[in-house]
Amino acid sequence: MNGNIIYTEPEKCTLCYNCIRVCPVHANKVYDDYVEPDSDLCIKCGQCILSCESQARRYRKDIDIFEDFKNKNEYLVAIIAPAYVGDLENTTPNQYAAALKKLGFNEVHEVAFGAELTTLEVLKEMEEKKPEYVIMSPCPSLINYLEKWQPDLLQYFSESYSPMLSTAAFVKKEKPNAKVVFISPCTAKKSEIEHESIKGLVDIVLTFEEINELFEKNNIKPSMLEEELFDGYQPNYATLFPVSGGLTKTAASYLKNKKIDDIMLEEDVLVIEGKERSIPFFKDFEKNIKAGKKDVTPKFIDILFCEGCIDGPATRKDIPLFEKRAKIIKYTKDRLVKNKFLTKDGKQVAQKTISLKDTKKIYEEMNLKRYFKAKPVNYKEPPESFIVKILEKTNRLNDERNCTACGYETCRERAKAVYNGLMPEDLCIIYIMEEAEELLDKIRKQRAKSNEMLESVSSILSEVSVVVDEVTEQAVSLNTKAEEITEISIKGKDVVSELEGKNNIIENNIGDITEKLNRLTDKTKQLVPILDMINKIANQTGLLALNASIEAARVGEAGKGFSVIAVEISELANTTKEYSNNINETINEMKEVVEMVNQGIGNMIEQIKDESSMVQNTTDQFEKINEKINILSEDIQKVSASAEEMNASVNEMETTIKKILKSSVEE
Repeated sequence: MNGNIIYTEPEKCTLCYNCIRVCPVHANKVYDDYVEPDSDLCIKCGQCILSCESQARRYRKDIDIFEDFKNKNEYLVAIIAPAYVGDLENTTPNQYAAALKKLGFNEVHEVAFGAELTTLEVLKEMEEKKPEYVIMSPCPSLINYLEKWQPDLLQYFSESYSPMLSTAAFVKKEKPNAKVVFISPCTAKKSEIEHESIKGLVDIVLTFEEINELFEKNNIKPSMLEEELFDGYQPNYATLFPVSGGLTKTAASYLKNKKIDDIMLEEDVLVIEGKERSIPFFKDFEKNIKAGKKDVTPKFIDILFCEGCIDGPATRKDIPLFEKRAKIIKYTKDRLVKNKFLTKDGKQVAQKTISLKDTKKIYEEMNLKRYFKAKPVNYKEPPESFIVKILEKTNRLNDERNCTACGYETCRERAKAVYNGLMPEDLCIIYIMEEAEELLDKIRKQRAKSNEMLESVSSILSEVSVVVDEVTEQAVSLNTKAEEITEISIKGKDVVSELEGKNNIIENNIGDITEKLNRLTDKTKQLVPILDMINKIANQTGLLALNASIEAARVGEAGKGFSVIAVEISELANTTKEYSNNINETINEMKEVVEMVNQGIGNMIEQIKDESSMVQNTTDQFEKINEKINILSEDIQKVSASAEEMNASVNEMETTIKKILKSSVEE
């Protein structure tokens, strides 16, 4: 079995320090946000669990081990602490035995029978050794305490088995392979079964609470079951063990035939119980022994840490102790009639009844001795200088309040805890409160200054609010302007696009005209040689006509008709030449005009190209304008939204400041 028996769930801890307050050995270490039990110092008494209202402090539960035993079909034997009777309500002991068998136990024994054997071992030890002092307790918390905190007293502690161990030894003697499960009112029993002197006798410990959880999980209702007998032997007076003085009363039943002063005198016996008395008793007991005060020191101490095992940390707390005690006593009396033990014809709770004499025979066949081992804790007493230092640090040197707010009874005890690393140096509630009060005074003064500043801020905020409103209006106006500019920009872009289209058309038409002019020029160039030829022909014709006229004159009258033709031909030649010259002049003029037109068209094309470039640049500019306007529009919208948020925040701040100022005035 691993893991701490008692531990803290940090997330549930509220730092109430109840665990420190109730712990008899202050075995708690304080961290920033929780308190953890120190396993080395802890005596496993479970008082911290009872005191923890947030249920942060827990004990280890071993239900899973029990379930594993069942799954492996182990032979299971339950041994029940006698305190169980006090926890029953509307349920008989034998119904409880039936419920445990239904839960899966093969046998169910009462540990009260083992308490009979333990009593005999204690009496034998006293008779044989005649020790000067005997401390007897079945309580593992007290054993843990002595081993760790006052190991010098272990020499006086009875070496007998506890009732649990005696019962387990009896069961294992009969069935060595059985898994023995102790059903306990106590968390400390989980530590006892791990002690090196008796390890292996008891396999696991389940508390009354754990058993009830198993009943509920398996839908077992003990009060609804038929009664079944317990296994083993029916106990006698030892059912009184869980109440104060139970061991002493049981021992008396075995001393009937002896004078009690043969072993112990009544005034030598001390029955003591409760954490407020048991631990302080040990301290005083050791002082008396060292001081040699034998006359006022008891010889036989019957001691329990709790107020009887019926008050164990895992018992029901809704039933008063006196009621539990009454149930235990009634249960014992019901099986005893006028000091005569019941026979099988009487009220029987176990399979076998047994007399005191026969119980002694069983005891004589067993060895019920154990040993204890000193395990002194590393808890040191600090020097006075250290205590003074801690008291000074928390302003307690001249004002030891001993208020117990930190869990410790005195400021000096807290200083000891600091020295042993269990608590921070400055964790003093009064000191923290004083520091808080000083801080509160500073806060009050600062608050007054803050109020002045707040009033000033409130005034500024009012002005800011006006400015913000103006910004909001301007932002809205700008947004409208931006939308208008966007619209104009889009229209401008469309116009430019249309112009660009027309330029393209003109440029195409000019190209066509240029092409036709070029073709006309080519044609004109083709006319020049023709005109030259016509001129030559005209010249030759003129010459021929002149020759013809001469010849006609020479012929005389006969050549008159031919002379007329020659004259006509000469005139035609002259006219042709004149027309040819006119055409040539016209062609030359046309060439000049074509060249001028071509030059004008070239200039126009260059201008159109420049214009197209400008149009493209204009388009690009419009696109950039649109992009900028879109960004500007978005920014304006953001400014507008921010202005609205700012306005809301300013209004909220003004309202808050007014509330604060009002609250300050009221206070």
